[in-house]
Amino acid sequence: MCGGAHCWSRELMKLGHTVKLMAPHYVIPYRTRGKSDANDAEAICEAMSRPKTRFVATKSAEQQSILMVHRARALVMSSRAPQWSIRCMANSESSGSWCPKRRRACGVSCREYSRTRRTAYPRSHGRTLAALLEPFRILDQQKSGYDREFREMAAASKPAAAN
Repeated sequence: MCGGAHCWSRELMKLGHTVKLMAPHYVIPYRTRGKSDANDAEAICEAMSRPKTRFVATKSAEQQSILMVHRARALVMSSRAPQWSIRCMANSESSGSWCPKRRRACGVSCREYSRTRRTAYPRSHGRTLAALLEPFRILDQQKSGYDREFREMAAASKPAAAN
C-alpha cells in the first residue's frame, strides 16, 4: 500500500466502489519471487483468496494530515538527537572543556563555554561553536512548532477533549 492508496480509496468510494486496502506486510508472505509489479499483483490475488485476510480501513484526509505531522516530528527528533551531543562533546573536549551527555545541558554548557573562554581562545572559536549549534536550535524550533500543532489538534478533537 503506497502513500496514495488512501487518497485513491476515497476517490473510488465517491464513485460508488467498495475498496479494500491491505497492508504490505500481509501481502509479502504470498510473494514467491522478487519484487516487481507483476509479482506483487500475483501476491495480492493470492492473499485475497485466503479467508483470514485482514484489511486496513481507509484513512480520512484529516487522519493522514495528523500522521504527516507525527512523521515530520519523528524525523526532526531522529536527525537531532544523536548528532547534538556528539558535536558538542567533541568540540568542547578538544578545547579542554567538559560537556555533559544530556542534550539540553550540553547546549547550555557549550554556550557558557563560548562566553567564558573568549579571552583564552580566538573569537572564531566561540563563533564556530555557535555555528555548530545553530542547526540544532532550528530543529528545536521545528519540534516546538510540531508540539504546538499537536496541542491545537488535541484541543479541536472531540475524543481528545473528553479525556
